[in-house]
Amino acid sequence: MITIETQRLLLRPGFPDDSFVLCDIFSEPETAWWADMPSFTDWCDVLDFIKWGNSTFDLDQYMITDKESDRLLGLIQAIGPNLSGEKGDIIEIGYFLSEKERGNGYMTEAVCALRDELFLYPCVNGLVLKILPDNDASKGVALRSGFHLVEQAQEDRAHRHLDNMPLDRYLLMRDDYESLRLVA
Repeated sequence: MITIETQRLLLRPGFPDDSFVLCDIFSEPETAWWADMPSFTDWCDVLDFIKWGNSTFDLDQYMITDKESDRLLGLIQAIGPNLSGEKGDIIEIGYFLSEKERGNGYMTEAVCALRDELFLYPCVNGLVLKILPDNDASKGVALRSGFHLVEQAQEDRAHRHLDNMPLDRYLLMRDDYESLRLVA
């Protein structure tokens, strides 16, 4: 797995030392709830989570860190088929950010960087974000990153793992991305 650099951020693999800070972020009830993850309170469980994320075949998991201070801000994942797969693959992006780091544009910057990296792979035809309908901050990230809401019937919607709440689907296809890049 590579490291992705932006103006302010590094998206990098997780290290064992990250488990302490990530444990603090995971233990934020609101962060865990929005991320649809259990609220980890034991750094050993978080260390196992980091190891799992670094070794899982169809997942690239990046720690989002401030480039200047190396402060861990959150996490972003690309979930889907191996990137050497067949053209037409749709990759899901999932993410969360510490409560105290929200509102600074970090997640939009991280999503755009991962989006640009993923579209370098010819097999990736599109990217998807699954967002709770009332998560206005995450919807803003999606829209600022070029994604658009896909209208779906209630029965066709994905649901969260922890509480089975329906999710909205935001999509960015390769053709739309190429058009977006021509404009920028």
